[in-house]
Amino acid sequence: MIRAPHLITWALCCTTLAGGCAMAPSADYSDVGLLHVGGQVTLDNQPLENATVRFESPDATYSYAVTDARGNYTLMFDSIQPGVTPGKKVVRITSLPTAESNGAEIEELEDADAPAAATQSERVPARYNQASELQVDVTESDRNVDFHLTSDA
Repeated sequence: MIRAPHLITWALCCTTLAGGCAMAPSADYSDVGLLHVGGQVTLDNQPLENATVRFESPDATYSYAVTDARGNYTLMFDSIQPGVTPGKKVVRITSLPTAESNGAEIEELEDADAPAAATQSERVPARYNQASELQVDVTESDRNVDFHLTSDA
């Protein structure tokens, strides 16, 4: 008889703990002021597929995107929330895999033989990535930002 109340208490504790573990924390993005921004990236008038696009703020935070087969992108604030904070940004575009780009592409490079991986080279000139000359001012009124890059110097 004494055992039954303990079992009920134990079952209630387990249920409460399991319910608490199942709830995923959710971020509140309402105060961030995110703007949905996208566009197209071309290199020499051809869509630039699987390129990583980063909009970097002066405080070193950034939003990112990976272009599709038509060179289209939509910026992500993080892995869940689309958008970018308003203000001046330096834009960096790279054709090489990054942490933000497709995980399968990164795995493919990691699994590849060293000589094969070493032959992969950046197709986008440094003036659009490492030494980027691209700058934008993200505003409420201008949410479509296209980049028409050229490979010639």
